[in-house]
Amino acid sequence: MATTQSTVDRMRKDFVGKKLYLVFLRPTETADSRDAVREHHLTFVRELEQSGRLFMAGPFIDDRTDTPTGSGLFILRGDSSDEIDNIMQKDTYFTNDFRTCEIQPWRLNEGFIAVNLNFSDQSLTLN
Repeated sequence: MATTQSTVDRMRKDFVGKKLYLVFLRPTETADSRDAVREHHLTFVRELEQSGRLFMAGPFIDDRTDTPTGSGLFILRGDSSDEIDNIMQKDTYFTNDFRTCEIQPWRLNEGFIAVNLNFSDQSLTLN
């Protein structure tokens, strides 16, 4: 079935179209030495979150064992790849050469997220 451009345009008109930046994090050969700066790294991540720059973050995991592989992903808000690179260069994992990163601009169009917040027990569930 052939689709006309106007049909595609109508389908896309309600997309979110939010530009974000995927930051693929990869360990270097010296990554095993990063324990000494882990606290600073976690403070950096917390500050990114509190500033509103961090949308989501987390490690890649082994599907069989659920253990982190050493690589991970940040999804950041920003105005340019250069800005995101400047932000990432403040992380002690990078300044100490424990990780490298690849920045990929990305457009969030579709998806679904549900958040359940129960006030009585202060529990939070993401679906």
